[in-house]
Amino acid sequence: MAPLFKSIKFRLTLWYVGSLTLIVVFFSIGLYFSLKGGFEKNIQVALEAVAQEAKRDIMEERSNVDDRTIEKDEFPIKSVYVQVMKISSAGTVKIVAKSGTIKNMILPLTAADIKKAGSKKSFFKTLDNESLYPHPLKTIFLPVFVNPRKRYIVLAAASLEKSEDALDDVLDTLFTLDPILIILAFAGGWLLINKTLSPVKKMVLSVQEITAEDLSRRIEYVGGKDEIGELAKTFNNMIARLEKSFERIKRFSADVSHELKTPITAMRGTAEVVLRKARKKSEYEDAFRSVLEEAEKIQTITDNMLFLSKTDGRKIEKNFREISLDDILLEVFEEMQPAAEKKNVRLILKELSPVSVKGNESFIKRLFANLINNAVKYTGKGGKAEISLEKKNGFAKFSVKDTGVGIPEKEIPYIFDRFYRVDKARDRAGGGSGLGLSIAKRITEIHGGRIEVKSKPGKGSAFTVFLPAFY
Repeated sequence: MAPLFKSIKFRLTLWYVGSLTLIVVFFSIGLYFSLKGGFEKNIQVALEAVAQEAKRDIMEERSNVDDRTIEKDEFPIKSVYVQVMKISSAGTVKIVAKSGTIKNMILPLTAADIKKAGSKKSFFKTLDNESLYPHPLKTIFLPVFVNPRKRYIVLAAASLEKSEDALDDVLDTLFTLDPILIILAFAGGWLLINKTLSPVKKMVLSVQEITAEDLSRRIEYVGGKDEIGELAKTFNNMIARLEKSFERIKRFSADVSHELKTPITAMRGTAEVVLRKARKKSEYEDAFRSVLEEAEKIQTITDNMLFLSKTDGRKIEKNFREISLDDILLEVFEEMQPAAEKKNVRLILKELSPVSVKGNESFIKRLFANLINNAVKYTGKGGKAEISLEKKNGFAKFSVKDTGVGIPEKEIPYIFDRFYRVDKARDRAGGGSGLGLSIAKRITEIHGGRIEVKSKPGKGSAFTVFLPAFY
């Protein structure tokens, strides 16, 4: 069992909590600066309103500005400090009015401020000097030019104490709630992911109980059609394929053992009989001839098995080249004539059209030979086998139609299985290995083609091979 910190559950929870933590942190930072900007904007609006009110008083000259104390109720914002300064022609600055709320406190005005005010544009400035005032002040400098000789600067200020206290309260709240939220998210995420992955854990336990000796078991999943359900379905399909593969391997092993056992037993029996006593030369020759026949059967079986094993699941198309099927078929047809004549079966080359494919010449020759030999083998004396090759719809169509014993319909799906025989006793007596059709199908598949079968018991069979034609 993997350590907890290496488990998917732990890593998913960690990713979930990590992502949520980033979201909470960025949200908290955004909230803090949004509130700070809002507070600052509100203070600036208040300062702008007070400064503009003072400017209107100066411009309209409704009262003598010089040397007076501005009452708080003269302005719409009561918590704002106001200081009016007069700039002389020599550039000196004199305070001529101030808000009663600041009493003797003087709001500083630097040379840079005076120079900046000369542009006739208002500007904001934050004053932070603990020796002069306990809390930072937000100020606005508003130049007022009555005429070239009469110039003023209205300086309005408001304490940032309340906004700073409010922001401190927000920070305290965020520092308290964020860790609690993250802890709750971790616990909730752990429970949620644990519940989500619990079917996977059950699947793992089920898979661990499935062994090569018992592949009949399947994974049970009662959930919906989600990703885990698809995973369970995929596992079950894989196990089903493995079960079929193991069954084929077992059957193949048993068939191989049986196929090799028969000729080996015959060879051993012949040898034992011959060695029991001295015999005539003709008897030894008959015994050697019998042993040679059985050895040839073993040779055929091993050659066929080796071919299937070399071509099974491998890509060998890189060795393909353009080949003429009509030339190969004519060669095989002539080679099969003696065997057909020996059995009194007529081989008829019904049609031979020029057609080429891209493939392996020896493989194609083996394909033709296996199907023609099969037709001769299962056709009785006086019967016939018709062979044709034509080009049709972009394919090379090769067919072998015989008048032999035929194949029962229920047996057709299995005739291409290795070592499968419709009539076991007759096939073995005739020297068949049960691999000819398997090889024919494999060669056809290697060349990107297909093979079709039509047959009726007592009336014969027709095998048709379609291979992509080469242009």
